[in-house]
Amino acid sequence: MKTNMEYSLSAIEKSILCVHIVHIAHDEQKCHESIRERLSAFWQMTSHVLVALFVTVALAASLAILEFAVTSELPVNREVVRTQQLGVGDWFNAFLGISTAHAASGYDALIVSVSPSTVSLAEGESANVTVQLKNIGTQPWSQTGKAFVSAYTWEPKYHVSPYRGSLWQNDHQTGTLQETSVAPGETGTFVFSVYAPPAFEGTLKETFRLAADDVAWFEGGVFSVGMTVGDAVAESEAPAESEAPIDKSAKAKADPDAFKAEIVATSAGSIVAKAGQSFAVKAAVKNTGTTAWHSYTLASAQTGLAASELAMTYHPSWVSSSIALARSAKVAPGDVEVMDFSFRAPTTRGRHTVRFQIFANDTEVAGGVIDIPVEVTSGAPEIIDAPLDERKVVILQGDTIEEPRVRIGIDTVVSEAILSANSDVRVVTGDNKTALAIVPAGQPMRANWNGTQYVFESNGSILFSDEYLRFEGVNGRETIFTLSSFSDVRSYNTVWNDNVFRDTMELRHNTRRDRTWMINELPMESYLYGLDETSGDAPVAYLEALVTAARTFAMYNFEHKTKYEGEFIDMKNTAADQVYHGYNAEVRRSSVVKAVNNTAGVTIQYAGDTIVASYFSRSDGRTRDWADVWGRDVPYAKAVAVPCEVGKTMWGHGVGMSAGGALCMANNGSSFDEILKYFYTGVDLVKRWSYEAI
Repeated sequence: MKTNMEYSLSAIEKSILCVHIVHIAHDEQKCHESIRERLSAFWQMTSHVLVALFVTVALAASLAILEFAVTSELPVNREVVRTQQLGVGDWFNAFLGISTAHAASGYDALIVSVSPSTVSLAEGESANVTVQLKNIGTQPWSQTGKAFVSAYTWEPKYHVSPYRGSLWQNDHQTGTLQETSVAPGETGTFVFSVYAPPAFEGTLKETFRLAADDVAWFEGGVFSVGMTVGDAVAESEAPAESEAPIDKSAKAKADPDAFKAEIVATSAGSIVAKAGQSFAVKAAVKNTGTTAWHSYTLASAQTGLAASELAMTYHPSWVSSSIALARSAKVAPGDVEVMDFSFRAPTTRGRHTVRFQIFANDTEVAGGVIDIPVEVTSGAPEIIDAPLDERKVVILQGDTIEEPRVRIGIDTVVSEAILSANSDVRVVTGDNKTALAIVPAGQPMRANWNGTQYVFESNGSILFSDEYLRFEGVNGRETIFTLSSFSDVRSYNTVWNDNVFRDTMELRHNTRRDRTWMINELPMESYLYGLDETSGDAPVAYLEALVTAARTFAMYNFEHKTKYEGEFIDMKNTAADQVYHGYNAEVRRSSVVKAVNNTAGVTIQYAGDTIVASYFSRSDGRTRDWADVWGRDVPYAKAVAVPCEVGKTMWGHGVGMSAGGALCMANNGSSFDEILKYFYTGVDLVKRWSYEAI
């Protein structure tokens, strides 16, 4: 039996065919024909095929000549749109009944998650794969109709897939959208089954590409699913998502040999230390139980220390105030795992035992206790005597710059924009800021792009400009604009219409996407005041971590300006970037404003560069490597364990900081810098500018 990808596709297809006849196909093979009847049917079918083949070749040759004659007369610089011209290959596909997707603008997707990205199955087994993609194009996606959206096999396209399962359209096309439609900016979901080929053992990988049927291949809709085919995965190693929660402590009691360990060696014997002195320890731990570990934590355990003294063994490298180490790693029975962790010596003189308990798969491991004798010979340093939440946060001083002014796309204006402000407004045009008008506070203004010029009207005066219009409040960031032509009211709270914004507004048309943006330009910290990514009643450390990640995300977009190149904006006000609801959001969430002020100017850097500080709602017990989700190695975006969220359903792409995990760490006493440095590997917090709070 072959054990790798050298196993031929034809052999796999034969195996699939045999099994699919039983499990998938709706028509059963009939095996009661006589030999003569079979030969007769065979020759009849062969004659039909030969005639069809002759007609196909003749038609293809004719079309090739016609295609050459048409395209050869086109000017060199003229762009040929494939949706208006079919090639020979397309005619073959049409003749054979295969749908052909062509390149067309407006269809684009960002892969949010592929879960699982690799499946492990025994031969003949099947499993479901869920793929989430964000619509970042301009065309809506449809579940049904002429241009319904689905995924085709890719590399090469339309090949027969060994994965084909019961939820597929055919042998090279998966199922359709779960949602009826997906508008631009929204996320769509595909669920399809994958099937482990029989009589095969080894690894497979299939690549798929999204298409709007008969209309377009998606620009970014390419994803892959890996498969390992072998013996059935043990129940303890791959619980189904639909299973009821397992009482793991009860399971361990029922099988006392399931979770056991032996401490083979530690790098620390008896330690003589000053109070609060830090120590790094390595411990070699052998899994002597019968169950494989998929994740483990090392928890501080009270032993002869008062609770307040126990807290003082905390080290900044810890996951939380009581978890010294958390890892997502497979440790099979008999394997030895080396655990690296740190702790601080207790704060009082005398002999102590610092104890740590191992938990595997959220279950206490018998024999998994690491005891470290520590003798403290001197009193506590001043910094250790300070309360935990008053410890100094390590923030580097970077090259000082002026606070950036970010540009947020609020609304694409189709007819006109109507706005007013609580202070006088200077209306200027273009990069030179040529004065157009001074409008008193409260007086409505109307503006639009009529296709050739900008038109401005206020109090009966109508003015025209060839250059874009800027509305600058004379009081700067204290100026509050109301954009009455824009409505942002949510169904769960109709009291608030979030159409109120600070500082400056701008109406600007761009030829890149042929649309007109109403843009809110304002200082970075004022922008962060208006973010609406969380509730205001969360712990301070959590809010500080979240706004620092948000500031870093905004700073990256401000520095690079590639995402919306040619549209004169840094970000949109939606979840496509960060949810920004303007002035009303800061009124509703004063605690978020305080967190912004506490961390003003601080961004996250790796090796001196601003990182892409991606974050998401909740994990399933671990985050994801950037490479696993978006296909490129990013050194600061590595997968980490999130013990608080084990067993939960992941919401979001899974890369970077889990908001739920950050909240858990804050509730357990971690500071905002500890939270950020846990989720973003090897980073520094750097203060880039000074700021005076409003």
